[in-house]
This record gives sequence, C-alpha cells and structure tokens, in this order.
Amino acid sequence: MHKIVIMATHYETLGVAQTATADEIKTAYRKLAMQWHPDKNQGNAEATAKFKDISAAYEILGDENKRREYDFQQQNSHQFGPNVGGMHWNVNFNGHPFGPNGLDDFVAQIFGQHGFGNFRQPPRNRDVNLNMNISLEDVYQGKQTPIQFTTSSGRTVQLVIDIPRGIESGMKIRYPGQGDHNNTSMPPGDLYVIMTVADHPTFSRNGNNLECHAKIDAISAILGVKHSLTAINGSKITVTVPPGTQQGARLRVQGSGMPLREKNNAFGDLIIVVDVVIPTDLNADVIDQLKLVQSKRSIDNL
Repeated sequence: MHKIVIMATHYETLGVAQTATADEIKTAYRKLAMQWHPDKNQGNAEATAKFKDISAAYEILGDENKRREYDFQQQNSHQFGPNVGGMHWNVNFNGHPFGPNGLDDFVAQIFGQHGFGNFRQPPRNRDVNLNMNISLEDVYQGKQTPIQFTTSSGRTVQLVIDIPRGIESGMKIRYPGQGDHNNTSMPPGDLYVIMTVADHPTFSRNGNNLECHAKIDAISAILGVKHSLTAINGSKITVTVPPGTQQGARLRVQGSGMPLREKNNAFGDLIIVVDVVIPTDLNADVIDQLKLVQSKRSIDNL
C-alpha cells in the first residue's frame, strides 16, 4: 500500500490566511526564512527541507499573477469529492488499475487537465520574457503603454501593457497566448512582462513607503524650521522640523508614499530623513552672536 501524504497549502506553509495581504505574506516569509535558513541550521536536513518549502510557497504567493492562478487551481481541485460526475470512484493505491501512468492520466483525460495542478500540462510553445523599464512616477500613477515585438518564429505581437499602480520592480505581468508560436500544432506560449523600476533622483522606495533626504542647516535644526518639498505626485508638502532635531531624524508624512496594490485609495507614507549641515556662509555679526550664546552656556570659544 502506498502512503498517502496530505500536502500543506502554500498559505499553511507560510502560516497566513488565504485573505492575507502581500505585505503580510512577505513578512511571514522573511520571518520563517530567517528561522529555517540552512546557514543557521547547518547539518539539519529538516530545516533545509522546510526552507525549500517556504521558498517555494513564497515564489507563488509573492507573485500576484502566480497567486491568482494558484488560488484558482486550489478552488477547482476541491470542487470534486469522491462522487465525481455522478460516479463514485474506489481508488486502489496498490498498483495502477487506471493504466501504466496511474490515476493522474486517467483523471486528466476525463477533466481535460482543468483544476488539477499536479497533472502534466499539454505541450505548448515557449514563453516570452520581456523587460520593461518604468519610472517611479509611472508606478505611482499607473500607466498603459503600447508595445510591439517579433517572436523567434516571426510572429508580430501588438498589445497594450497595463501597468498597475504600486507594482514593484521584478514583478511580472502575464499575457496568456501572447508568446512564441513556432509550432502551429501546439498552443502559443505566454508573454511575461518583467517590470524594472528606474532609480529616482529624489525618492527611494521601501515597500509602500518612500524615503528622501532633507538638508537642514544646524542653526535651523536647533531652533526649528519649516521645510518644503515636492512629493512624488507633484504636490507641494511643508513639514515642521521641530527644535532640537538631530542628524538622521526621520519625519513621517502619512499618505504621501506609494499606492497600495491591494487597497483602493490607500497609500504608504513619506519618510523624510534629516541631514544636518553646518553652515559655512555666516557673517561676522552672526558668528559674534553665536559666540555670545556659547559664552552664556559656559563654553569657551576659539
């Protein structure tokens, strides 16, 4: 008799609900990956196996398109109980009563390969990967852009790429049937458009948040000052740098970061990192006043 192993779903592997957000999935993966990483568990075969399972789960759930396909397969694979199509199947796991390739091929022939993620898929042409460079402003606003390319078989493909708001660098957008079609007797492959977000001169991205640096002269940092800057959407923002602000202080502007892909009209935050700069253009009168302040603080001046 063969041993029946109940495989955990990718959600169970990462310990998250099926309704988990992308950020929750990423957080769970990082926590587990750190716990079970082979470098931290040298010689532990169980840890290595768990790390592989965790990585495989995140490879699917961390990609929006792959996750959608996985959820679809999971939903369909659970639609059929022991009574399928009005017929009750008695499965004998001792041998292969359904043919030389076993139950997989038998069920695949009946259901046309739909909804069973572990069965062999029908052969098809190769997929095509295209890299697309976009700006951080494109990610913030979302964008539609037409493209045209020719596959190795000479097939010309024209379509409009829909770049969703909040997409991250390295993510893929899948267009079924838009890949290579060299062998016309098989279905065409798919097109995967891989996004590469260009570096921005002002802002850097950290998840859904944006970060930028603000140069504040030391006297303004001591006394406090208003600082203005232009946000990623072109609007003007004025923040208060409070008195006594230190080098590296982080000021948060809520809702001025990147749009959240999972939620409409929701945004991350803008983090402004303060760089305190020593002014070098002070005139003699100002220097004398500063020396007076220092003398009142019982600090000897040069």
